[in-house]
Amino acid sequence: MARFLARRWFVEHGNTVIPGQLHSRLADMLPQQLLAGPAAKSRDHWTQAIISAFFKMGLASDKYSKNKVR
Repeated sequence: MARFLARRWFVEHGNTVIPGQLHSRLADMLPQQLLAGPAAKSRDHWTQAIISAFFKMGLASDKYSKNKVR
């Protein structure tokens, strides 16, 4: 899920990820059951997981276009 959301962030916002902005948009990006309930992960967990996936996938570089990632 984090890898999918990292790609979505790239397509919508380009190769820069701003942690505060990502953190505030999580409710729009994730299904509600992943943010609430007994098995839910925290917003901080998801923010870090998405940022980590973003950089591991190389989306912070200029080598990918939005169309290729889409």
